[in-house]
Amino acid sequence: MRPDDRECFAFSHSFPTGPRTRRWTGSADIARMTALAVAGIVGPVVFWTLLLLAQRLHPGYSPRRDSISRLIFPPFGWLQTLNFCLMTVFTSAFGAAVYLHIASSLSGRIASLLIVVTGVAQLLTAVFPVDVNPYGHKSVSYIIHNGVFMVSAGSFPVGASFLVPNLLSNERWRAFAFVTIGAAIIVLVMGLSWVIARSLRAQTFDPWFGIFERVLMSVPLAWMVTISTRLLFLAANS
Repeated sequence: MRPDDRECFAFSHSFPTGPRTRRWTGSADIARMTALAVAGIVGPVVFWTLLLLAQRLHPGYSPRRDSISRLIFPPFGWLQTLNFCLMTVFTSAFGAAVYLHIASSLSGRIASLLIVVTGVAQLLTAVFPVDVNPYGHKSVSYIIHNGVFMVSAGSFPVGASFLVPNLLSNERWRAFAFVTIGAAIIVLVMGLSWVIARSLRAQTFDPWFGIFERVLMSVPLAWMVTISTRLLFLAANS
């Protein structure tokens, strides 16, 4: 392997005062990179598969109107709860892939941390469920749940923005910087639209919130698959 082919692999975990020192450890790096990349591809597939199954098992549930979080109620709420937990694992693995194999500066490490935050938010939405009656008294759990949703929606565009300089600085990732910027803008605009509508007590999204939320989640998950596929390609061609 040529020395310049190794730039996509692991970096040292220290914060030296000079340029960041790259470290190459051979087949172990390739195996780790492959495993993390596969997790970034499998995670979204598993999420949507279990989500579609959970929808079918809940009579009266409307994917157009109802939030994904409303699938955590009995009798099959355990399925969506499991789904949220699995996405925490897969997203955290993807965050580790970004940290180890893409991040080349402090901003990249911050980006990987925010990706993990997005994954942990999935777990917290299961720990703090929404209220059975969305129009009644708002419980503490409901308030925390909505707060976690906003943190999750905000951490992705911020994290993606921090990652862009790292992508631009590497010719193997430069084209993916523009994909990252586009995904961040879409999520940011959608998230701000929802926050503004809620602050104005407008019901603009209510009849279509299920679709809105699914689109909002689809963008970062599609980006996650795209970046992971590139990582897998680089590992396979090393």
